[in-house]
Amino acid sequence: PVSIRRYLTLIVLSALLPMGLLAAGLMYFLWSYQQDQRNQELVHRVRAMALVVEGELESTVERLRVLAKDPHLSAGALDAFHARLQQLLALNDDWDNIILLTQERQIINAAVAFNTELPEVVIDRFGPGWIGAGKPVTSDIFTARLRGKPTVAVGVPVLREDGPAEQALVVGLRLDY
Repeated sequence: PVSIRRYLTLIVLSALLPMGLLAAGLMYFLWSYQQDQRNQELVHRVRAMALVVEGELESTVERLRVLAKDPHLSAGALDAFHARLQQLLALNDDWDNIILLTQERQIINAAVAFNTELPEVVIDRFGPGWIGAGKPVTSDIFTARLRGKPTVAVGVPVLREDGPAEQALVVGLRLDY
């Protein structure tokens, strides 16, 4: 014979089991909803950061385009242009270094004294022929040789009225800015 106590226990369990399963299902759906909300929030944050980075890169390109029209550079007064680059480094907190170069070699490096022996140019940062193409370019992250710091470079060809660009200004950006 089955006791009343056993029947009561089965009744309670048969009532509690569906409620427990319902509670577990609701907890899963709540967790899933929160994960979706968190993912959407992260996507919005990444998009906002991408807009900020894009704006900073565009600002750097525009400042380099203005600098490429500097009268000292046009006149070939490289010592005066070097002094101007050093002044600009002090005024632009997001710039770590400015270099004037050709496809073959660095001409000026604002991080060192004028007429200092400079290392050879690594052209593969932007791809072959980028100076002659006349368009601004941005590199991947790399380690700068003279400073030994990770950086991203932005290059802008120095456009001339009398022919294709043969020189370019390259800025190493501070990644901790």
